[in-house]
Amino acid sequence: VDQCLVLMEKERPGVLVNRVLHDVRKTQQSASDKCLYDRLGGDQGITSMVEGMYARALVDARIKSFFERNKAKMTTIKKKMGQFLGTQMGGPIAYLAADLRPSHYSMNVSDYHFDALVDIMNSVLVEARVKKRDLLDIAAVVQPVRADVTTGYTVRMELARKSVEHGKQHMYKELGEDAGVKETMDRFFDIVLSDARIKDFISPDFERLRPHKTAFMVELLGGPKIFKGRALRDAHRYLGLDDYHFDCFVGDFFKALVGAGTPEQLVDEVIVTMEPLRAQVLGLQDATQSRVYRNGQSLVQRMGGEANL
Repeated sequence: VDQCLVLMEKERPGVLVNRVLHDVRKTQQSASDKCLYDRLGGDQGITSMVEGMYARALVDARIKSFFERNKAKMTTIKKKMGQFLGTQMGGPIAYLAADLRPSHYSMNVSDYHFDALVDIMNSVLVEARVKKRDLLDIAAVVQPVRADVTTGYTVRMELARKSVEHGKQHMYKELGEDAGVKETMDRFFDIVLSDARIKDFISPDFERLRPHKTAFMVELLGGPKIFKGRALRDAHRYLGLDDYHFDCFVGDFFKALVGAGTPEQLVDEVIVTMEPLRAQVLGLQDATQSRVYRNGQSLVQRMGGEANL
C-alpha cells in the first residue's frame, strides 16, 4: 500500500502544474506589456543570470558536486539551464518540460539541493537589482517544476527507506557478504584514489584505513559487528570536510556499486543507509543542521534576526 501511494504521489504535479503555470503567465501578461523574459533582458539577461548561478554553484558546498564537470559538459548544462529558464519565463526557445523528470530521475536531487539552487538564483537576481515583482514572478514559474526535478530521489529513497526499516541484513547478503562488500570497497578505493576532489583525505593513510573502512561498511550494511575504530565524529573532527566532500564520497560509492552490477533498488538502499552518516562525519548535531547553518550564521541570523522572522 505504501509503495502504491508513493508512486501515485509523484503524479500530483502532472495533474496540478499546468493550471498553476497558466495562471502565472496570465498574471504576468496582465501586469505588464512585456513578458518576464523581456523584462529580464531577453537572451542576454538569461545568459548572464545562468552564468552567475553556475559560478556560485561551483563554490557552494551544498550543490557543487552536481555542477563540477568538464568544460564541455558545463557548457551543455548552462545551455539547457538557459533554455529552460527562458521557456518558463515566456521566451521564444522551447524547452520540453517533459524532459526534466527523466533527465533528473537518477541524479539524487533532493528538495535540499533544489532549494539551494533557488537560493543562489535569488541572490544573483537581487545583486542584479531585479525588481521585487519580477523576483516573485520568477519564483512562481520555477517552483512548480520542483517535483519534476526531485521526484526520482523522493520516490526511490522512500521505497528504499521502507525496505530497510526492518533490518539491513538483506543488503549484506545481496552484496555477497564479507567477500562482496570487500570487493565493492576495493572498487570504491580505486575510484576515490583517482578522484582529485577528495583523494588527499585518504591517500596518506590509505593502507592503514582500508581494513577499518571496510569493517565499518560491513557492519553498516547489516553484517557482523566487527568495526573497532573511533567514532566517526572524532575520526573526522579536524579534516575540514563539508557537504561537498561528503557528496563526493557518496557519489564515488554509488559508482562502485553500479560498476559492480548492483541492482538499482539495492543501490538506493545503500545510499539511504549512508546518508545519516553525514551529520556524524561533518560534526553536525543532526542531519538538518547543514541546511540551517551556513558561513557561521544560522538561518534566523541570515533572515535578519527574530524580529524579521
